[in-house]
Amino acid sequence: MGLSIETTASNAAKYDRQLRLWGDAGQIRLENCHICLINASSPGVETLKNLVLPGIGAFTIIDTANVTNRDVGNNFFLGETDIGKNRGEVCCKYLLDLNPDVRGLSILEPLDQLFLKADFFKKFTAVIICYPTTENQLLKLSEQLWTENIPIILPRVCGLWASVRLVLREHYVIEAHPEGQLFDLRLDNLTHVPGLKEFIDTVNLEALNKEQHMHTPYLIVLVKYLEKWMSLKNSGSPPRTYKERKEFQELLRSGGRRSSSSMADEELNFEEAIKAVNTAFTPTSISSSVQKLFESPLCLNISAESSNFWIIVRAIKEYVSSEGNGCLPVQGVIPDMTSDSERYIKLQTLYQDAAKQAAHAVFKNVQEILRSVGRAPDCISPAEVRLYCKNASHLDVLSTCSLQDELISTRNTEMARLVETSGELDPQSLINVYILMRTSDEFFSQFGYYPGDVDDYEGDVVNVRSCLSTVLSKIGVSSKFTLPNELIDELVRFGGGEVHSMSSFIGGVAAHEVIKLVTNQYVPLNDLFIYSAITSSSETIKF
Repeated sequence: MGLSIETTASNAAKYDRQLRLWGDAGQIRLENCHICLINASSPGVETLKNLVLPGIGAFTIIDTANVTNRDVGNNFFLGETDIGKNRGEVCCKYLLDLNPDVRGLSILEPLDQLFLKADFFKKFTAVIICYPTTENQLLKLSEQLWTENIPIILPRVCGLWASVRLVLREHYVIEAHPEGQLFDLRLDNLTHVPGLKEFIDTVNLEALNKEQHMHTPYLIVLVKYLEKWMSLKNSGSPPRTYKERKEFQELLRSGGRRSSSSMADEELNFEEAIKAVNTAFTPTSISSSVQKLFESPLCLNISAESSNFWIIVRAIKEYVSSEGNGCLPVQGVIPDMTSDSERYIKLQTLYQDAAKQAAHAVFKNVQEILRSVGRAPDCISPAEVRLYCKNASHLDVLSTCSLQDELISTRNTEMARLVETSGELDPQSLINVYILMRTSDEFFSQFGYYPGDVDDYEGDVVNVRSCLSTVLSKIGVSSKFTLPNELIDELVRFGGGEVHSMSSFIGGVAAHEVIKLVTNQYVPLNDLFIYSAITSSSETIKF
């Protein structure tokens, strides 16, 4: 019956601080998700810890390994008394102690056996894969999850290097929370907010006493002085150029009342209006990213299998073409401003009513679309449609490079280009870290351990160079490419070790990305995040 976006009172109190970040809708999605962790390594468990604490619904750990001395040194959750026990079961027990509202399960079956269960991985919202995992296992699992559009998160640590890789076929960003977002006031066309112009027309600034004048919302002040501006300039448009805006600000300054030369007597509402001049008259428009969604074949060709996202986007597109007169639905939110309560509430109500009317029109479009493809017209709720309408200006779809294209395709020219500009040509480039991590994985696939993990330093250095050649060949990079010797030596010195402080850091990064994916809020990284504690630097790389 669609998305419920109200959380319970008890959870509202328990999760009060995080609800301020992602709201009731985000918390409900978090509480309904089921996360899978493959291999309870240090970065994997740290990631899961940061998901259990904010209240995911459930998690499943798949791990056949037993706790070793090395695990005790790497993993905060494990102690000497756990040595010899199944690592997944022990970590599951300790993680459940962190939040009684979360359900958890540990599975001891080998990953290769789980592949034979066709629907096993379909129940998960996201899958976190940690090393050691062979390339064949990664490719087989990623192919299944890619088909089901289930995101993969790969956090990893190698000594003082760390990374997080996201694998997304199609991820919907509904609430992007963009920085510096402008309020949707529609001052360039007041008819988009029914009743707004009529309400503003009832205000006569010259007839107001001092108290009323200094508490007139700046939104009203702007419209009143815009009318005066257009009359003086004999123009039908608001100030656009820098010179015009400066002139308009001076006009506003001349309208403020002062009983003395004291700054304390300045009318704050007029100061707010002056500051808002540069943004308040920005023409209402549709961003190129949203326009791209409207032109997508997935929006134009709706079927019974289409996701709610594309059905609602199609409904918004139809609204823009009809009732919206070329504009997206009004958001219905106004900024804080100096005002008396009565007029502020009136303005707020007008904008909220405009947003409700727009959302109702979009919802009717949604119902018609659902009927046309043979789906129940109530399978998408009005609340879900209102959420999309409120955030329509920043809806987006993200897709990353698949693991198949990354690991086995030589057609990824962008990756090859990035690699060829690093190495000896740019020793500080974090692409070098990425290459070394892939080389470490290739080494593990061939020899069954990570470079430096046994007492054969010189032999491992030779084998690392051989594995490096194999990786470069897979990427499609010239054999002339070389890495600085000190980086290869560093890889072997690390011995595949997962330093706990690094795991803690990268687990936090990975958990943030999972929360973005689960809640459809904020914008996830694209595709790979790399961090080096050696140089205290990080980089996000798009393949």
